[in-house]
Amino acid sequence: MEDHSPPTQKYTTAGLLLEFVDKKVSLTQRDGATLVGILRSFDQFGSFVLQDAVEKIYCDNLYGEKHVGVLLVRGDIVAMLGEFDLDKEAEVEQVLQNTYKRVSYEEVYERREKAREALNNKRKEEAANGFRIGLDASVNTANPYYF
Repeated sequence: MEDHSPPTQKYTTAGLLLEFVDKKVSLTQRDGATLVGILRSFDQFGSFVLQDAVEKIYCDNLYGEKHVGVLLVRGDIVAMLGEFDLDKEAEVEQVLQNTYKRVSYEEVYERREKAREALNNKRKEEAANGFRIGLDASVNTANPYYF
């Protein structure tokens, strides 16, 4: 009797990721940064190796990018991974240039960090105000991925 069950490899997370190997992907981190590069490898923890990686960050109407080369991305900071459509790459770049102003990576990074600090201070203040009226709204601002 033949076994007609589907190969289990196709239905595991690792099996689904196999189709992205050696293709250009876009990886979004939990802190909002986006990495674009060629996926070379991954492991059971969701960590990825990207080649020719470029980090793109956005804040307000600004964006900056930095070439980082080969990069190992730990799985615990990955929010999303998707294949980069090479047929629409020029179209995406055009939309990016029409929507955001490109400035240096350092300038956008500094502006984003200031915005995060202001948001964390606001949350601390809101938590303190809630505590004064009897609410316990503990805010874990020590976590860099909390936003």
